[in-house]
Amino acid sequence: MRIEACLRVCASLLLLTTACLVRFDSQTSLIFTSYSRTATFRDMNVLFVLVFMDIAAAGYNLIQLVIRGLLSSHLKPDMGGSYKHLAWLSFLFDQAVVYMIFAAHSACLMVAVYAITGEHHLFWMKLCNKFT
Repeated sequence: MRIEACLRVCASLLLLTTACLVRFDSQTSLIFTSYSRTATFRDMNVLFVLVFMDIAAAGYNLIQLVIRGLLSSHLKPDMGGSYKHLAWLSFLFDQAVVYMIFAAHSACLMVAVYAITGEHHLFWMKLCNKFT
């Protein structure tokens, strides 16, 4: 239980760090002498979704940590003396959260590559040209 708690706290801290880095990062570029453009996470919808997915996953890990700590002290074990039902339910929820976070980060990476390089066959222009 102690190792699981340490892993959940570390995962929550990393997810919150990622959300804060993406949310509070901005870049201002001077286009003309009097016109400046600021790029934030709201310019690309996938970054907006990524911030909230990371916050939700960090919250899930902290809630799961509290629930596992409280329920393990109050629930009676099965006839064999184990908590298999609780472990399987926790495992399934953890897998679902990990897959959603992986999908969000993969989509963010794909959109970032398209923003840098563009896609000539689909006539998508480079988004990064607006800020340089």
